[in-house]
Amino acid sequence: MGFKRLILLALFTMAVGCGSDHLPTHPIQGQLRFPDGTAPKMGTIELFNAEHKLNARGKIQSDGSFTVGTYEQGDGAVAGKHSVAIIQLMAHSLRAKREVVIEVDESEGDAGHDHDHDQDEEPSDMEMVHPRYADYRTSDLSVEIKPGNNEITLELDHR
Repeated sequence: MGFKRLILLALFTMAVGCGSDHLPTHPIQGQLRFPDGTAPKMGTIELFNAEHKLNARGKIQSDGSFTVGTYEQGDGAVAGKHSVAIIQLMAHSLRAKREVVIEVDESEGDAGHDHDHDQDEEPSDMEMVHPRYADYRTSDLSVEIKPGNNEITLELDHR
């Protein structure tokens, strides 16, 4: 084999070997439910795989459904056991916001106009998950992700 062919073979081998160092992920279609059949309507769900020290996260939809992504949105999670945390930070800030009172001088034009255009109503306590789910150490939730498509349903306690 000539010297040029040997160099080309070495360059080709290095180029082929320079792929992504990402572990394979597997799609997840999930659903969160309370025992009464209702669902949390907002928040973030996070899955943590201790073996690979990787998180997958996704937004909780208004029907309690979710998908997660590890490297990019919706790409799924690595295979194996995952601890689960559910974070609903927005509700805490909404409750604090309720404590603030703003006085409006009604002599100014549009003082009676509602400025909360298209704002979602504050979630009720019945839509809130128990605070223990916000931390991997106190959440009792876990899931096993298998190669291929995964369908997960998690039952949660109310706040």
